[in-house]
Amino acid sequence: MKHTQPLFLIDLLKVFAALLIILHHLSSYGQIAEDTRAFLPGVMNFLFEYGRFAVQIFLVMAGHLATQSLTRFASAKFSSQHLLRVIINRYLRLFAPYLVALIFTIVPICSLFGRFDLYYCLRLDCTLLGK
Repeated sequence: MKHTQPLFLIDLLKVFAALLIILHHLSSYGQIAEDTRAFLPGVMNFLFEYGRFAVQIFLVMAGHLATQSLTRFASAKFSSQHLLRVIINRYLRLFAPYLVALIFTIVPICSLFGRFDLYYCLRLDCTLLGK
């Protein structure tokens, strides 16, 4: 029960930092940022200036949690098979949500333009920018 409270606080800090990162991006790019800046200039300027520090907080907390996870492995008896299993599990845990997000991004964009050609979808950003 000792480790539950500090991990909860670190996870909470990571969530807070991630939300600040999202708000920083919303305050920096696109039409939403321009329109909102007209109504809430102080909030938008604060998010633009100081929201980027949340990236550092997020990365430090994520690094701490990753290190703590790997110290559990180090305290166990070393085995190259076990290390490989840990690396593969970590890769799959990160790759699966990435793949899902990629599918949920590419499929609607391609269906919006009526094409499911992968080459076309990957070049879509250049086509829309006129490059």
